[in-house]
Amino acid sequence: MSIHEQVDYSCFKVEIEAGVAHIQLKRPEAMNTMTRAFWNELPAIVKHIDDNALARCIVITSTGASEFLIGPDLVRESRNGDNRPLLLIDIAVPRDVDPSVRELPGVHLFDIDDLRSVARENLNARRAEIQRVEAIVEEEVARFSEWLRSLQVVPTIAALRKRAEAIQRAELARTLPRLNLSEDARRRVEAMSAAIVKRLLHDPILRLKQENDGERYVAAVRELFRLEPGAADDGDNGEEA
Repeated sequence: MSIHEQVDYSCFKVEIEAGVAHIQLKRPEAMNTMTRAFWNELPAIVKHIDDNALARCIVITSTGASEFLIGPDLVRESRNGDNRPLLLIDIAVPRDVDPSVRELPGVHLFDIDDLRSVARENLNARRAEIQRVEAIVEEEVARFSEWLRSLQVVPTIAALRKRAEAIQRAELARTLPRLNLSEDARRRVEAMSAAIVKRLLHDPILRLKQENDGERYVAAVRELFRLEPGAADDGDNGEEA
């Protein structure tokens, strides 16, 4: 159909745009809209649209009839040799359209069973998307939980190491001057004390870093070693040496 076409009638305004025909009443508020002119113009409008070789027809039916209302004979007669595709959508229960019309060339019938099948496919697709989204949410929750855990664990590890190293330095400063050691022996004592501190902190730090149990050790470590909040704010990143 043409990209844009507008036709005016006395009772209707017909506008065809992007292949879709819009038929509007000019005076929908009138008390007697269905006048003789209305009934005379309506078939002319339908014919005007139907004369376009690109026009396609879609029939949607849903009645309470107990028997078929549309069968092969009626469809064949109404098409009168027209081979353009015809789409029939039957959402009635029981059906309005005889399923045998599917055998006619160019006729496509979708009934309530077809729509249910499409609905099931869409539902399955949505469920698959839900599973994918849930996996993303779980991953992000785990990442957030790890970040939240690090807000307590990492500073605690840094503060613990800082306190242990401060004690090491204080004891070295108090003891080494009394020993009158050579420079080499002094370095050996310092290295030994650093190794002792590292070995003592190894297991507590591993426990604090545990993914599931680390948080429950934070308060205990801070209380046992008298670690003050913010004690490691001097740039220590809390990674094990």
